[in-house]
Amino acid sequence: MDAKCPSGNDCELLHMSHLQASGLYTSQEWFLIRLPITSSVPWMMSTAPHFASNDIPRRKFWLQNVASGRYMAAIGLDGNIDDGNIALEVDSARASLWHFVVTTEGAFWQAYPEHFAIVTGMAPNLASLDHYAQRRVLANAKRYWTSDPHHMWKAIPRDGAFTFLNMASQCLLCQNRTAAVVDTAPPSTCDDPGCLWRLVDPRMGEPCRVLYDATANVVPPEIAGASEDVEESLQTVPPQILLRSQDAPADVVGRFAESLKAEHELVRGMLESGHTAVVLALRLVMGWKKGRISKIYLDDEDSTFGMPKFKGKEEFDPCPS
Repeated sequence: MDAKCPSGNDCELLHMSHLQASGLYTSQEWFLIRLPITSSVPWMMSTAPHFASNDIPRRKFWLQNVASGRYMAAIGLDGNIDDGNIALEVDSARASLWHFVVTTEGAFWQAYPEHFAIVTGMAPNLASLDHYAQRRVLANAKRYWTSDPHHMWKAIPRDGAFTFLNMASQCLLCQNRTAAVVDTAPPSTCDDPGCLWRLVDPRMGEPCRVLYDATANVVPPEIAGASEDVEESLQTVPPQILLRSQDAPADVVGRFAESLKAEHELVRGMLESGHTAVVLALRLVMGWKKGRISKIYLDDEDSTFGMPKFKGKEEFDPCPS
């Protein structure tokens, strides 16, 4: 990624350019700006955990079926599995822990803010829930593919729980009617409790009413759950220095804090007004209340008026020299 046009015409577009044998140009070097959440957002000072810069926090849940009360458990993540391997366990101690990864894009021009990958395991052996060949539900560490439509699930809030609709098959995640395994069902069965899933906090043993990706959203402290032990809650990234980092300027931190505060007030307002389940995604909040789903999109004025912050050109030919 190069801030300077390789043609030398000094155009204002962002470019991709080849690395030279002599090394990086200054225009090809970038800073990763860090937003110090705990210091810039006063109401989170006492509750937000402090993570090392090379660690990724993950909020993990048990997934409990509403109809049976059983918990999802992935069996044999590392094998060459083509058969369904997601069982339903009576005892939560035998269940797998799951977290959600919001899908920012499928193809490069499309965004799916309501879709998540449902992930289990520990890095580097992560596995995403897959409606494999649209025939069976499985999770395999060798097919961790969060942007594939078979691994993307639309999260729909429903009466204190959640329904998951697969993007590729348009089928709902459900319990099998005759065996203690996870299966799929057509969307017409959406009112069946066997297609509803609770998010259960493994620390407190209580349902969480807000579904979110902990790496993409910062939820209000009262929703974030109890602090976890560092070794259990973090997935360590290999210590490779890919980008230099520095603290964001004060005005950027201030805007971030105000945006975060407004988002928190929106989520709290939904829960206090009777919404029993909420999905918090990128620039989108969805809530369920008395059979209706409310969607609120969070956008800025520039985007609303069709003025993107970053300019580009629709064709991909190089700039003329």
